[in-house]
Amino acid sequence: MNAARLWPMVSAIVLLLSGTAALEVVAHNTEGRVLTWEIRGDEVAMDGEGHDSDDESDDSQAAEAVNEAHADARLLARRGDYEQALARFNEAIASAPENAALVAEYGHWLRRAGRRAEADEALERALARNPESAPAHLDRALLARDRGDHEAALASFEQALRLRPMHTATRIAYADEILDLKRPDEAITLLKPVTEAGSNDRRARALAALGHAYAVTGRGSEAREAFEMAVERAPAVASLWARAALGLSQLGDELSAAEGLRYAQQAARLAPDSAYIADVVGRAYEHAGLEAEAYTSYQRALKLDGSLRHPRQRLVRMALDREDFAAARRNAQGLLDLDPRRPDANFLVGLVEFKAGRLQEARNHFQEAIAASSTPYAEAWYNLGLLERAAERPEAAIVAYKRAIEARPQYLAAINNLGLVYGDLERHVEAETQYRRALDIDPNYTAAWTNLARAQAASGRHDEALVAYRRVLEIDPNERSARLQVAVTLRKAGRADEAIAEYRTLLEQHPRYVKAWFNLGIALAAEAQNDEALAAYEQALAHDQDHFGARKNLGLLLLRLERVDAAHEHLTEALEVRPADPEIRLALAEIARRTGDAATCTMHVDTILRQQADDPSALNLREKCAAN
Repeated sequence: MNAARLWPMVSAIVLLLSGTAALEVVAHNTEGRVLTWEIRGDEVAMDGEGHDSDDESDDSQAAEAVNEAHADARLLARRGDYEQALARFNEAIASAPENAALVAEYGHWLRRAGRRAEADEALERALARNPESAPAHLDRALLARDRGDHEAALASFEQALRLRPMHTATRIAYADEILDLKRPDEAITLLKPVTEAGSNDRRARALAALGHAYAVTGRGSEAREAFEMAVERAPAVASLWARAALGLSQLGDELSAAEGLRYAQQAARLAPDSAYIADVVGRAYEHAGLEAEAYTSYQRALKLDGSLRHPRQRLVRMALDREDFAAARRNAQGLLDLDPRRPDANFLVGLVEFKAGRLQEARNHFQEAIAASSTPYAEAWYNLGLLERAAERPEAAIVAYKRAIEARPQYLAAINNLGLVYGDLERHVEAETQYRRALDIDPNYTAAWTNLARAQAASGRHDEALVAYRRVLEIDPNERSARLQVAVTLRKAGRADEAIAEYRTLLEQHPRYVKAWFNLGIALAAEAQNDEALAAYEQALAHDQDHFGARKNLGLLLLRLERVDAAHEHLTEALEVRPADPEIRLALAEIARRTGDAATCTMHVDTILRQQADDPSALNLREKCAAN
């Protein structure tokens, strides 16, 4: 099906997005200070319809009901009334306790109701009665996947597929597991046979899953073709449009984001009261850069079904981005209330408390997440390392980062940040070892190159630092902070003319780069190029009038040039920002002395001496103040 044939089907809901770019929001910190906040399964696990299609995953119901209670249970389960349905299943099983298919079906609905431990027990009983129960093996695979036990999931999927080699739902779920394990080619091979045989509805679901697999590998044209064929075969199935929307959004370009949003809109038209579809619409809005609309969709998803995890996760993240800690905490706590045993729920609450500055509360939740996780929780250890470093507990941070690396040996951010903690402790050899370890894994990891250069510069090895900074620029020619550090390092190495030239080159490319103007001012002042230094500081203030360093340095330089009135104006403004700065107070005291204001002179000097009673400059100036 070509694009021209698809458009009539969605023309009623086409959203004109011309000129609207998909936005990628990236938080930049100081180089090397990487804050990676991760939730395992986020953007992967799809609640409700995403992994579990009603028509096939529970197709054991095609068999005749065992008794009246069984028939009632099926009907209630289909309606979503799990509590009543499971009660009737128990009644049905009481009348036929050895019926393996009935017990397996009970296990299926226990799983769908979120009662995982009971589901596992029921499925084990079913398999004890009939080891060849394909539905029971499939449900056990899905349970294992949900708890992150990939080895058990793969084993159960293999059994389910052996028993029903062309069962579409089994192949789709198995392919999703393989995709989670980063084996897309195997997933595509697994899916292709069921796109070519079976009913229109089953082939449509397989095509949607195939489109998703293509999208994961970045094969956009093949993904689009598979999604178009899927919705052509079953245009009234909302979950197909939803899966296509998610797959297209993963491709990452503006056109795909717009297409994904159109698919999501159509899914919403087909199922306006589906919480899962509202969640998908939220995702599509996010990928299209429409965050306000995404926020509204996620709220609608939770209003329809408060048990969904993904929309609540996204609401937490979006509230954190706005520093709305109350909303973030409310939604994070909602996740924890849904299942206090889930490691990622505790982890997310910890992130909220960490960003809100409540370090002990955050520490408690990270530790609870680690304790609850069945496997080493690398992300929780990593963020605990960030927390301990922020709390100025470097030894605890080292332990946390090491545990994160044990759990994930190629965890670049953890390795890099372990180096930063060693640097904080002036254990420079160990810091460099970590940066080089990260670079052995990824030679293009610019954060490690930048931090290696800083460590070398701090040790006075300026030539080596310059090589490392220039390597950053080879990897990313637009990395202006690395070019700035090249100039700073040249100045510290005594190569002032080269440093000044580097600053000027940088400012030609980035004329509003305040740090470059400020550092150029420092370099020019050190070379007694005073007029040009004044101009550089003034440029820095023109682009950022609150830049403390530029205002202070400008005031001090004006004073040295005997431009007292202008110096007094800038230094007074700087003092309002940092009242305890001794250099500013000494300069203002000197200005007061020159103008015969002994009281003001003495006041500034006394303020310095209250902080440091033996400050020689202040003691000397106090005598001069009194002599006026």
